[in-house]
Amino acid sequence: MSMKEKAMRDAVRYTGFQRRSCMDVQRCLERKGYAEDIIEFTLRQLREEKYLDDRAYASRKVRIMLRSRPVSIGRMKAVLRQKGIDSGLADDVLSEYEMNDFKTALEITRQKFGSGVFQGGLRDFKKIISFLKYRGFTPGVIRAVLQRTGAQGCRENGD
Repeated sequence: MSMKEKAMRDAVRYTGFQRRSCMDVQRCLERKGYAEDIIEFTLRQLREEKYLDDRAYASRKVRIMLRSRPVSIGRMKAVLRQKGIDSGLADDVLSEYEMNDFKTALEITRQKFGSGVFQGGLRDFKKIISFLKYRGFTPGVIRAVLQRTGAQGCRENGD
C-alpha cells in the first residue's frame, strides 16, 4: 500500500465518525507524520469526492451551537476560525441564520436565572455578567440584558 493510499485510508477513517473541517483532517495527517505533498493530495481528493466540505461543516457546527449551547455571533465565528474555516465563509454561513446577540443573551439568561424580574443581590449580578462574558457577549449586550432583566439596579442600590 502506497503512502497516498495509507493517508487516504487514515483520512477517510478520521472523517467517518463525524464531519470534519479540512484543517482538522490536515492536522490529523500531520500528527501521523505524512509529508506535505501527500497531505495536499489527500485533501484535494477528499474535497473532490465530497468527503470534505467546509461550508457543510460550518453550517452543521453553527446549528449544533445554536441548539445545544447558544453563544454570541462573535464566539461562533471564533470557533469556526479555530477549526480552519475562512473568515468570509464563516460570515456567509452565519448570515444564513437569523441571529441577534441581544435576544440570544436575554433568552439564555432567563433560562439560566429565571424569567421573572431580577431579585438577587450583587452575587447573582456578577454571575450573570460572568455567564454572558464566557459565552462571548459584548459589554454593550450584557448591559442591555441587565437593564431588561432588572439586574442593573443591583449595582445602583449597592446590594
